[in-house]
Amino acid sequence: EKYADLIKSSLTPNDIQMLLCLVPELNAVVPEHIQACTITPGNATKDSLDHLKFALRLLLRTISIPNRPTVLFVDDLQWIDEMTMEILEAILSDPYIQHFMLVGAYRKESVNAEHRVSTWIEKENIDIIQIGSFSPDQIRAA
Repeated sequence: EKYADLIKSSLTPNDIQMLLCLVPELNAVVPEHIQACTITPGNATKDSLDHLKFALRLLLRTISIPNRPTVLFVDDLQWIDEMTMEILEAILSDPYIQHFMLVGAYRKESVNAEHRVSTWIEKENIDIIQIGSFSPDQIRAA
């Protein structure tokens, strides 16, 4: 309930509806917003994308607090589309989002030097932690 109050006090119903397009699970926190999402990467306008980035930044500013930091994990970055890249760049460039960490994973063999992930990592000076392959025994043990 605390998160619901924080979110509702920081974001407008329109902002929340926009976020439900990206994070449908948010409906569990603010269940009164149940309209179907109509925005997809294929039909997003510049205005709707800008609104989505704005609403997501507001959400992260609101929920990423010292005693409850936020970690966003994005898998399969080798397949990232332009819209998602813009969203991540907007989040990472917002100086008011604090107590937040983005963790991304991608298959190194699928990403060459010209790939948008490689150029993004180089441009943003992002730290890389390389993890090797797991053996079948390690996977079964987990």
